[in-house]
Amino acid sequence: MKMIAAVLFILAFALPASSQAITSTTDGTNPPIRTVPSKPTNSVPVVVTWDYYAQPKTLIVHALNNSGKDIVGYTISMRHKLPDGTLDKEGWSETTSEMLSMLVNIQLAREPAVEEREQRKSDNGIFFAGTTRDMPINGVNSGSELEMAADVVFYADASFDEHNDDAFKRMLAERQGSLMAMKKVNEIINNALANPATEHPTTAAITELSKYLVEDTNQTDDDPFGHTQHMNLRNDIQGEIQNLPYLQRPQQGTSERERLTRYVEEREKRIELMTPHCHLEIALKQ
Repeated sequence: MKMIAAVLFILAFALPASSQAITSTTDGTNPPIRTVPSKPTNSVPVVVTWDYYAQPKTLIVHALNNSGKDIVGYTISMRHKLPDGTLDKEGWSETTSEMLSMLVNIQLAREPAVEEREQRKSDNGIFFAGTTRDMPINGVNSGSELEMAADVVFYADASFDEHNDDAFKRMLAERQGSLMAMKKVNEIINNALANPATEHPTTAAITELSKYLVEDTNQTDDDPFGHTQHMNLRNDIQGEIQNLPYLQRPQQGTSERERLTRYVEEREKRIELMTPHCHLEIALKQ
């Protein structure tokens, strides 16, 4: 399936092109072509407008979170229209923005209000209700011959809106894979800590994690969502194998075993907060 390279991580949502109207024209310089929703915006979770500059082929997307909820994850699809007005079913793109870890960071912070305030200063944190985000997209040939849609949106209260089953399951598979990795890492670290005779429990944990990673890599999963789930699991475990040696560095007043124990305890809190957002009750098999 061809992918449209022009669209990367878009921190915005869009409405179907059928519900949009061009309100001005341009010669490609100033003013730009502006696309605005023609439907009432009071029922639209995320209101989107965009300005298109023919030179240098740039789309500036303006998104307003009108849902009344904080958004912590979403997927957007973008398709081009063919000359006859129909959609190009082959050329499409799907982009995902994941902010669940940002939500957990706020919940675990010593001063959640301070952490939230810092995130509100950045477009990389939670997409807070009532806020807007702008994102430039380069290399777009037209601002009017597009159809963009928010296929999936996850909210901070663990609810979600889903308009594309495959996109929903792909994003959920990524979340579940990360959760599975966290649980497996904690299980292996706890086993290493359970043996008081183990002089370097971090090294023991890294050894076992490496073995598990090889075993999981040798497994095959023909289901695309299962494959996505395990890819995320492997990537996260590989990251842990690289990060754990930092706990072996001497720190005044603490032992390696104490640091590793504290590390596991902190991760257990993250697991507890992440679990409701991973919807393990939903089967991903096709």
